[in-house]
Amino acid sequence: MGRQRTQGSKSSTRSGDELVDLASSPRRRHIFDGEVRSNGSYGGGHRPGTGFPNKSEFPADCSDDRIMHEISDIATDPSLAWRAGNRPGDIFVSGTRDGIDTEVLIRNNQVCTGYPTNVVRNAP
Repeated sequence: MGRQRTQGSKSSTRSGDELVDLASSPRRRHIFDGEVRSNGSYGGGHRPGTGFPNKSEFPADCSDDRIMHEISDIATDPSLAWRAGNRPGDIFVSGTRDGIDTEVLIRNNQVCTGYPTNVVRNAP
């Protein structure tokens, strides 16, 4: 299967660094703010301090823009192995940036979510 580049737009620049965010606004909201689903389970909510049960959160010293840049970088890194998800069109890719292991879900060629995997999860 050939790689396809995800679609999205650039975020604002900070301190002369060009930060890229390939996620749509709704997906960015999901990643950071999350939501409570109709069945009472939680989706997303990986911003530091969100506090959703059993969810991993990015470290407190990571800005939203930096997190989205790292998620976007992992999603487009040709050196990382992609693996198929359970749903058609789902691809998972994992990478490490600044010591944070992050898994990214690409759904139908769009960044769907990203979350840290080497941090302690919130209590149930």
